Amino acid sequence: MTVRTQRHRGVPGVRAYKKRRTRLALIDAALDLFLEHGYETTTVDAVAAAVGVSQRTFFRYFPNKDEVVLTPFGELGAAITEALRARPAQEPPLAALHAAARTALTAHCGTGGPASVERFAKVQWVLRDNPALAARQLFRAAGVDRALVAGVLDRRAEDPEAPLRAELTARVFAAAFRVALQTWADRPPATLEGLLSDLDRTMALVAVREPSDQGTASASGAGDPRAITGESP
Repeated sequence: MTVRTQRHRGVPGVRAYKKRRTRLALIDAALDLFLEHGYETTTVDAVAAAVGVSQRTFFRYFPNKDEVVLTPFGELGAAITEALRARPAQEPPLAALHAAARTALTAHCGTGGPASVERFAKVQWVLRDNPALAARQLFRAAGVDRALVAGVLDRRAEDPEAPLRAELTARVFAAAFRVALQTWADRPPATLEGLLSDLDRTMALVAVREPSDQGTASASGAGDPRAITGESP
């Protein structure tokens, strides 16, 4: 063992870098194999072999194949939730969610992390070709949806209809966000600019003229579904 190896073995930053590199290599290899050979037929052994590591090493990073595909979603969802907390308190909830998503996408998809734009596009393609896996992703996304509901509720806690508004607003956003992702992935090349553009277009259809005042809907708007999320006609 060289002096240099001994020195690096004790440096936390070097160890963290190697772990991150191995984790990303496993994600990249898995996504490529899933797209080329199919998700169901690709084994953990095949993914590990493509990276030059053992099956045991694979399981140090991921408990199963699902997690390789779903990890980018989980990290992006957490980033959106965190960005929502940083938005101005008086900003309309849908506008705040839109801005938070833009911030998270720019930060995560613009880097080399698990949710980089290339990886995120491949994840969408794998999910598109595997309905059962896509269903598991939606089940997992329910946890992110609940976190977004809580984030919206914190912004309008004084509103007597706040729980209902928060639930509907977060779910409208989540649906629009997923449609934007699907639209973007189905129209290559996959770029961050294209993803942000599709998000903007989708949100424009559900958040037009949303007012800053999210007070209780007036009687005249009682029959208008836009009154639920606070949108004006």
